[in-house]
Amino acid sequence: MVGVFTRLHRQQGTTIVMVAHDVAVAAAADRQVRLLARRVVPEVP
Repeated sequence: MVGVFTRLHRQQGTTIVMVAHDVAVAAAADRQVRLLARRVVPEVP
C-alpha cells in the first residue's frame, strides 16, 4: 500500500496523510510528525 501512496504522490503531487505505528512504514515518508502524549514533538534537523 505504501508503494501506491508513493506513486500517487510522485505522479500527481497529491498530499498523503498517513498514520503509522511501524517505524519502517513511517520511514517511507518525506516528512514525519511525531506525537507524544497527544502533543506534537518538535522536529530535530
